[in-house]
Amino acid sequence: MLRRVGTGSRWHSSGLVGAFKPTLAQVRLTQSSIRLLQDLESKGRPTGWKQCGSLLLARTRDRMTVYRRMKSQSVSWGIPCELVTPKKCQELWPLLNVDDVLGGLWIPGDGVGDPHLLCMALMKECIENVIRDPDGYIYLRERDGCILAGGFEPIAKPVYEEEITSMAQRCVPEDWDHFHVLLQQLLKRVPSLSQAVLHKLCNGLEAFSPDCKWIVGEAPEMFNYHVAAGMKTVGISAAGGVAEATADEIVDGYTKYDMYELGVHYGLPYPFHEFETGRNLRLSPIYPTLRDNGAVFGQVMGYERPTWFETLDPKDPPDKPRPFKVAYTKTFNKPHWFDTVQREYWACRERVGLADYSSFTKIDIQVHDDSADNTTNAVQGVDEAPPPSQRVSDPL
Repeated sequence: MLRRVGTGSRWHSSGLVGAFKPTLAQVRLTQSSIRLLQDLESKGRPTGWKQCGSLLLARTRDRMTVYRRMKSQSVSWGIPCELVTPKKCQELWPLLNVDDVLGGLWIPGDGVGDPHLLCMALMKECIENVIRDPDGYIYLRERDGCILAGGFEPIAKPVYEEEITSMAQRCVPEDWDHFHVLLQQLLKRVPSLSQAVLHKLCNGLEAFSPDCKWIVGEAPEMFNYHVAAGMKTVGISAAGGVAEATADEIVDGYTKYDMYELGVHYGLPYPFHEFETGRNLRLSPIYPTLRDNGAVFGQVMGYERPTWFETLDPKDPPDKPRPFKVAYTKTFNKPHWFDTVQREYWACRERVGLADYSSFTKIDIQVHDDSADNTTNAVQGVDEAPPPSQRVSDPL
């Protein structure tokens, strides 16, 4: 259900559509959005899509190193781009001051559009080139004969510390002191802006997730409830691809995109990781006996092996069926199975324990003379064979 189209941060969005994103999944979704806009335009529907390209500027050698890596990565990701000199940067955008610019990355496939018309009629008018200056935290673009300039301050201010306001009050009051750091960078990059007349200062909010990745997928707490949020200013770029992936999941239950890293989950990398799917497939001959006696299983190469044994309730009937349980360890501290394993250790050490080695690899060596000991010693890397009453385990 769409409660309202175009709410959130879209109303004050700059409308930039850039293909380069941190991960391949995000790149593929954005490329799908661009293809959607191009297809609508070719069918005569005014979308306002203009492939005007974007120019990323570098003030430092480290930033240029990042751009060189992006250029190399673009080959496998299929994003046309080129490294350009400061002179070429100024040719692409004549208003730029390039005195402190070392170079840039020109991405001709990027474009722009109108956020409101994208939501209502999938964009409309043609707009000029986009300029991004990551070292200055700013971007600039032409819009309706004016310059739309904005950015992301390096040190953000907290809002709604007392309570969260309604969706209708998403624009916070003007804060010229906080905007000053961005204004300095804008005037440095385009000196002629000092003579411009200010139309409006918009202090809007953007949605960022805790790990700074989009949140796309089905909510784990509610079946068939799908989320697409936390776009951190690239909702316009990702809209088409995210809509396609979400529609695929709703209709078919899956999508052709690898959406795992964008899923609605924040699982921690606890020790002793266990897979959740593909379980209970490769089993020991005595697996039912192990399971019915409280075994909790971990898998090794697909084989289910007992990791520890839960204490059974003496009130349960002997023939009570036991479910298959996975040996999860969801803590960095003392695990819940510690005392159980300690009791099992002392039971095996001081009394008798039986281990199921049916999933282990076994090699039978047969010889017709007295060289069997020498053969096994060579394989195991030991000097002499153990006595008949002992067993030696060696990695192969």
